[in-house]
This record gives sequence, structure tokens and C-alpha cells, in this order.
Amino acid sequence: INCFKYLPQVLMNAQRQSTEGMSHWTYVLDLGGGITSILQNVINAMLHNDLEYILANLPKMLISATAVFYDSLILFQHFVLYAADRPAHPGVQYATVPTVVT
Repeated sequence: INCFKYLPQVLMNAQRQSTEGMSHWTYVLDLGGGITSILQNVINAMLHNDLEYILANLPKMLISATAVFYDSLILFQHFVLYAADRPAHPGVQYATVPTVVT
């Protein structure tokens, strides 16, 4: 499911050479969820000194790793590859200050 969830966005960004209209917060929060999901299993395995916490939850680990990979890729596209195409502060309109000549 993760491949079908992320791959179209990655391909569309690459085709358009832009991430315009995409909210990066969706991917930042999803990345945080993927990382904490992996850390939960790793910390449990370390605390109990039992690798079974990771091996028994291998599907969860693979789904989380896939999410982390694609989220990182999309955020790389947004902040590095296509960053120059966006204004520094989207949606902000700067008011002109009248100058007083004396």
C-alpha cells in the first residue's frame, strides 16, 4: 500500500520538476510517525535484550522503513531539488511603505 500511496507523488514531482501545491507538513508528520514506529521496536528489543521484538514485528518494520524512505525522498524533492521554484514566504503579501520626502 505504501508504494501506491507515495510513488504517484514522487513521479508527479519529478515530471513537473516542482512540488508546488504540496503540503510538506503531511510528509514531515508521517516521517516522524515512521521513525517513532521503528524506534519503538528497537528500544523494546534493547530493553528486553531480545531481538524477537524486531523479528516478530518485521512487517511493521518494513512498512515503517518504506514510509521513512518515501517521506525522506519527497521532502528532499521539496526542500532541495525544487526549492528554488517556490517563493521564500508563500501567501505573504508585502505592503509598500510610503516614503516621505521632506
